[in-house]
Amino acid sequence: MTEEQKEQRIKAGYYENCPLLEDGVQVGFSGKANAPEMTLAFRVPDLGGRTLSVILHFASEENARISMEQLRATGWSGEWLDDLTGIGTKPVTLEVFYESWEGKPQMKTRIVTGGGRIKVAKATDLKNFAAAVAMVTGRKPSAGGPPPPPFGD
Repeated sequence: MTEEQKEQRIKAGYYENCPLLEDGVQVGFSGKANAPEMTLAFRVPDLGGRTLSVILHFASEENARISMEQLRATGWSGEWLDDLTGIGTKPVTLEVFYESWEGKPQMKTRIVTGGGRIKVAKATDLKNFAAAVAMVTGRKPSAGGPPPPPFGD
C-alpha cells in the first residue's frame, strides 16, 4: 500500500448518526451461487458527508437473521423484504474495520445493532463471584463472604 493510499484510507472505528441516502437501497444477486444481497448507502457526517455502503447478505438463514436485524436498526418496520416501510427513518452507527483479503487490507462496514444480551455459562451471586476473583487475584474478599466456589466444575 502506497503512502497516498494509506492517507486516503478511512480510519477504523465507529461513526454515529449516519442517515441512509434517499436512493441508498439496491438489491440483487452476487457470486456464482447468485446469493441475494442488499446494499445500503449512508452519509457519514464525521467523514465530511462521505458515503459508505453496507452489504447485507441473505445466502443462509443465519445471514438473513443478522441482515434483518441490521435493517431494523435503520427503522425498517416491514413484515418482509418486499415491504421496506420505515427503512432509513433512523440514523445508524456504522463500524468500519479492516480484514485481510489475499494479503491486502480490505475495508468492511457494518451497522452496529447492539446484538442483544450475552448470558454467562454458569450464573452465580455477587458474593461467590467476588470470592472467586479474590482467589485469583490474591485479594481478600469482604468480611463475611462465603468461600470461593471450586473451579472447573
